[in-house]
Amino acid sequence: MHVIVDGIVYARQRFGGINTYFNEMLPRLARQPDTRVDVLIPSQHEGGLPGPPVRRLARDFIPTRTGLNSRLDRRLEPLVETLKLGAIGLWASRKRDAVFQSSYLTSLSLMTQPQVAIAHDLNHERFPHLYTDEHGVWLRRRYPEYLRRATRVIAVSETTKRDVEHYYRVPDDRIDVVHLAVDRERFHPIDAEIDREALARTTGVASPYILYVGGRWHYKNFASVLEAMDRIHRRTPLKLVVAGPPWSATESAKLTHHPAAEVVRLVPYPDDRVLRLLYGCATAFVFPSLHEGFGIPLLEAMACGTPVVAADTLVFHEVAGDAVIFVRPQDPDDIAGGVERLLDERVSRDYRERGIQQSRRYSWDATARGTRRVYERALGMTGG
Repeated sequence: MHVIVDGIVYARQRFGGINTYFNEMLPRLARQPDTRVDVLIPSQHEGGLPGPPVRRLARDFIPTRTGLNSRLDRRLEPLVETLKLGAIGLWASRKRDAVFQSSYLTSLSLMTQPQVAIAHDLNHERFPHLYTDEHGVWLRRRYPEYLRRATRVIAVSETTKRDVEHYYRVPDDRIDVVHLAVDRERFHPIDAEIDREALARTTGVASPYILYVGGRWHYKNFASVLEAMDRIHRRTPLKLVVAGPPWSATESAKLTHHPAAEVVRLVPYPDDRVLRLLYGCATAFVFPSLHEGFGIPLLEAMACGTPVVAADTLVFHEVAGDAVIFVRPQDPDDIAGGVERLLDERVSRDYRERGIQQSRRYSWDATARGTRRVYERALGMTGG
């Protein structure tokens, strides 16, 4: 089997669920017998890349800029991208037992072998009012084309599979659910006192605090966490630690006048080592997102033995089972109440143990095996 992956996502983001999926899954796949994995890497890329034995090839073999005029370069960009994908399709079509997968919404019109698409979430359909800019319009046009053109579609959860069927009418028998996972060698509990000392030394963060991880755009519902903190910090010694991108100018202006601002601390872009410390030392991890395709931070927190307070959504029930405290995500009082329940050591210990057990149900080895089965079905090597 020859797996060819368009690594275009590495030019779009430095971290996130998509990057994590490919970085974890592809090396495991490449280590299997009679399997070759090639990833086409953009010349301008961010974050970590898939490691060996994955082979990295240049994606930008056609120059993306003329060097003459930036406006001309922007006008030529769609044509250059079409030429690249056409050349990749011709190259891939000459490979034996080849299957193509895009990391972000590209398809090969000239490839005669099968193509596999992956659906992480359909938030652009669930929240169309948040996707009215040029990219949002493109996304809502391109996503259904991408999924319908594929031989098979991977959905990262049953919830996402139902969304693909509902919004885009992709037949059930063409969609395979392959859950994401957590690397328990990176995310695991260690001695709490040692962790607290290491965290304070590395970041200056001291316990007790609740933790929020990731982006803060609308459907992530970070505003409700801030409102919950307005209640929590008046009644408890808890602070809020936020791990993710730096504050935007708008966020900084809002925080200046927010009543909980004095107990909010940002740790920008922590690496996995620091992130594990942040999880492990937190009184609670709060995940109030209105919707996710899967929710890898849930598993990371649970694997670290961190009690979780999460939005009462279908996908979080699917991923976390009964291992987290579910709350109404747009009710700051309910979020605050969920966090304060975990100040009871017996309740905290119960959810800590539940989370560790639940996280053990997921592994990247299983994700790689599930992805390979999808490739085999696409190639007609096994029943689909």
